[in-house]
Amino acid sequence: MVSLKNILSSNSRISSDLPKGLVAIFVGGTSGIGEYTLKCFAKRTSSPRVYIIGRSQSAANRIVSECKALNPDGTFEFIRADVGLLKEVDDVCRQIRRKEESVNILLMTQGSLAAKYTTTEDLQLDTSLHYHGRMRFISNLLPQLKNALHLRRVVSVFGATNEGAIHMEDFQARNLGFIPRRDHVSAMITLGLEEMARQAPSITFIHEFPGLVQTQAVDAWPGALGVIVRFVVFVAGRFICVSQEECAERHVFLATSSHYPPASGSSDVSGVSAGDEKPAIGTAGATGGGVYSLAWDGEAGGSKSQEALAKLRVAGMDEMLRKHTEGEFKRITGSLSI
Repeated sequence: MVSLKNILSSNSRISSDLPKGLVAIFVGGTSGIGEYTLKCFAKRTSSPRVYIIGRSQSAANRIVSECKALNPDGTFEFIRADVGLLKEVDDVCRQIRRKEESVNILLMTQGSLAAKYTTTEDLQLDTSLHYHGRMRFISNLLPQLKNALHLRRVVSVFGATNEGAIHMEDFQARNLGFIPRRDHVSAMITLGLEEMARQAPSITFIHEFPGLVQTQAVDAWPGALGVIVRFVVFVAGRFICVSQEECAERHVFLATSSHYPPASGSSDVSGVSAGDEKPAIGTAGATGGGVYSLAWDGEAGGSKSQEALAKLRVAGMDEMLRKHTEGEFKRITGSLSI
């Protein structure tokens, strides 16, 4: 476990160890984990330029005001979009690319519990938000991430360390139950990040499971499982939930610490120094592998996750997933990236 003490120590050095003007994109930054992390990032950094992507203008107005109070020298811009649609993802990325030659951090927390809803692009909404849309953001912004001089980091928050079977006959997960769908999409995200790392080994890619955090998503969880989760949180939340404050600090650490270095590149792009601490274990089982599947405590998922991913690679699922993703990108947008 990466201790909270070490995390707070690392985060306290961000403004001194990293340059002013870090450019960060928070997709899903108007609620929940994205909002908590954004405010912590605003507090910890020096004159950042932050793009906040979400659907709620009223929430964004409040959050931008709060971030400006935390960091008057920062720039915080809201871009309203439905990122369950790949064409809207493209529109957002075009706006950012017109303004920024480089991007340091892309942090994505967008999601939905509307599992059975199909978008106008004929994608399952939750799968589009958790997988297709996130891969599209990365594909579109790889040039800007590669251009960053001091930090290059992608963080995708979902179900890391829970990677399981990918059902190639149902990539959309239209017919999967809750747990099989989580394991299926989690594996897709991690393999998708590995593909991105092959294209850009100088960028760190992190897939993380945040643990149980009391957010609006818990309150909106549907069905009998939602009732059970809310009851457990009500009764024992302070013992089993990650607090909003700790959650925020941990995700800022993921986005900035050299504990998670890229596969290649100079130390300048690795983030705040982790001192003598060894780099984290990557998805292939080696230290500092550039792609990380992490539990809520910032540590790799261990042999279970690594074995599940290895089995998928041996079966050629990474290549099948790549072809599926490229096919959907071309079908919906006409190109692999903007």
